Amino acid sequence: MSEQFVNAEQLGEHLGVSKKTIYNMKAQGRIPAHYLPGSRTPRFRISEVERKMPSRRPRKQRPAGNVI
Repeated sequence: MSEQFVNAEQLGEHLGVSKKTIYNMKAQGRIPAHYLPGSRTPRFRISEVERKMPSRRPRKQRPAGNVI
């Protein structure tokens, strides 16, 4: 069974980013997109995008204390 395609909004919700960010990443060639026959709207496979994206590392926490 093949994986279904999702649109930019659905992919953004999955990744926790906006639809605009998805379109920007596609335009920059950072994520793969597909165009289905008869459609001008890009579609994405979540597994392909996750493989292409660098792993997300949690931000380093700053030590607690007084900040001047």
